[in-house]
Amino acid sequence: MMATFAIAVGVTAAAHAAVHRLVLAPLPFPGSERLVFIGQAEGEGAPGVSSRYVLDLLDRSSTNLEGVATFNIAGTTLTGSGDPRTLHGAIVSPDYFDVLGVRPALGRPFRSEDGGEGAPARVIVSHALWRDRLGSDPAAVGRPVVLDGTPHEVVGVMPADFESPDEYVFTNHIRGRPSFWITYRSDVPRTLGRSHRGVGRLTPGGSLDALRAEAAALPGRIEEDGLS
Repeated sequence: MMATFAIAVGVTAAAHAAVHRLVLAPLPFPGSERLVFIGQAEGEGAPGVSSRYVLDLLDRSSTNLEGVATFNIAGTTLTGSGDPRTLHGAIVSPDYFDVLGVRPALGRPFRSEDGGEGAPARVIVSHALWRDRLGSDPAAVGRPVVLDGTPHEVVGVMPADFESPDEYVFTNHIRGRPSFWITYRSDVPRTLGRSHRGVGRLTPGGSLDALRAEAAALPGRIEEDGLS
């Protein structure tokens, strides 16, 4: 079954963000009916919002959101495991897989310290990449792969049937499924512009209507707080 996005809210100002309920079926996500996508309402390809916006929405929506993570498209070149290969995947906040409620088939998900200053470069790879370029070797976890000339420790391998929100959000930009996920790190400069996407998990008693209202009103509050 193809995944679909059911629009939960839309606003006219491009600076405002929208919250869309993510209907990603048949994804095996625990509590997947409570997942929401956070992005701007206008434009094509589900345009992004600032990472500060996503985090501020969580801070001010604690009764409606129990967790939120950010992600963005990424491209890299894999070397050292056969011929060089161009890959696409996502840069994610360390809590990305925790918010989705999924774990790697091998190894572990990212931890908060993976995004800390001076943290080693680490990567979680898709099952297909592990099979095709790492020889389906369980011992590949803990070993490095070279991405854009930088060794990244493989800390996890996702299940073969794993489908992630980033591959649907970027349908208009890329083809195929993501091959890797790496973390944002606090000591690596990144833009605070509207280039990120968010995925959140509603609390068991959370109200999507209340979250809509908070999302629509939040950009103005960010400007007032001097965070934009």
